[in-house]
Amino acid sequence: MKSIIISSIFLFCALAQAQTTTPTQNEPKSKRADLLRGEYGQFRANNDLLFYHLNVRVDPDRKFLKGCTTIRFRMLHDDNRIQLDLHDALAVDRILFDPANLEEPPASPKMA
Repeated sequence: MKSIIISSIFLFCALAQAQTTTPTQNEPKSKRADLLRGEYGQFRANNDLLFYHLNVRVDPDRKFLKGCTTIRFRMLHDDNRIQLDLHDALAVDRILFDPANLEEPPASPKMA
């Protein structure tokens, strides 16, 4: 009986300690590129996605994708910047807007 009580006290203390640890203490700090890709900030929240079309060619032998994405959106508030989610494995070679080429903004992930 004494060992059950001691075990219960030990378990209770361990659980109490586990509950006082905040999640930010255990999580690694995000990398800048991760924040640029996924943080839900003002530039990502300000656009309303109206249309999304993927035109993709798949080459399974080479494990390669090539294609084009067409996005139509409207800005919810006047601004001069948007944020789109990109993945490291997908290289962007250009961005067109009405149909002019846009330059890469300094804070965006590297374009191929």
